Amino acid sequence: MKALHLISDGIDSVVAAHILLEKGYELEFLHYSFGDDALKEIMLKKVTELIKKLSQIHNKELKLNTIDYNIFQKKKIKNYKIHCVLCKRTMLKTAEALSEKTNAEFISNGDSLGQVASQTLRNIEAIDQGMNKIILRPLFVMDKQDIIRISKEIGTYAISIRNSKRCPFLPRKISTKTRMKDIKKAEEEIGLNNLIEEMIRKNECITIKA
Repeated sequence: MKALHLISDGIDSVVAAHILLEKGYELEFLHYSFGDDALKEIMLKKVTELIKKLSQIHNKELKLNTIDYNIFQKKKIKNYKIHCVLCKRTMLKTAEALSEKTNAEFISNGDSLGQVASQTLRNIEAIDQGMNKIILRPLFVMDKQDIIRISKEIGTYAISIRNSKRCPFLPRKISTKTRMKDIKKAEEEIGLNNLIEEMIRKNECITIKA
């Protein structure tokens, strides 16, 4: 069974990947690169190190896809308080499109219930609506301290917290109960389908091994 796994430079998504690899899933990785050149370089270097650590632990060559997410971030919506939910939904819908090209049966990520606004139960329900692939969330009900403990055990914690940067696109006020009609309206504003096609077309893929 193969999943296309969304990975950031933070703590959670690499721990989620480790759990799935331990359970015998085949993973291909997808990283969304955004911000200025300096931020993109910091994030990509960390993500590459994190995947290399997983490659060492699990003795596997692992593929990393990178998409320039500034293509999305440059788009403006009127209802900016739903930006985080729209952002996560766009990530998953883009991953769903890419999964067809990578022969992945599932999509997976490091979501943990309620940690941030896009991960409240109501927002996750809105994010998942209309998805055609099952989304695996191995950390969904795990305590943050347990996630940190695993990250330290597998040697990724120090990498994840190095040069940690806050997302520069966070709204001042974030919706925690996003309505689907607001999401649909925002998707029309940004021309979501064309946007996904453009991002997939510019995807870059490399192989990482220990």
